[in-house]
Amino acid sequence: MLDSNGKVKLGSFKDKHGNTPLTKNSGTFKNGKWSVEKDTAGRGGRVWKLKKDEKRIASLDKNGKVLSK
Repeated sequence: MLDSNGKVKLGSFKDKHGNTPLTKNSGTFKNGKWSVEKDTAGRGGRVWKLKKDEKRIASLDKNGKVLSK
């Protein structure tokens, strides 16, 4: 899930068409029980919401860096 820099690997999440958050800037992308959704509020540089089993775990920037939990 995390790379060596502690960022979430956004490329490992895919939507139903095979797109990733790296190639498409909105929607819901899944990887098993984990999902990444577009954060529409966008406060503080937040771009993605990381969820597990539909519960929000963290907010991410556009590169997958965890901004808050």
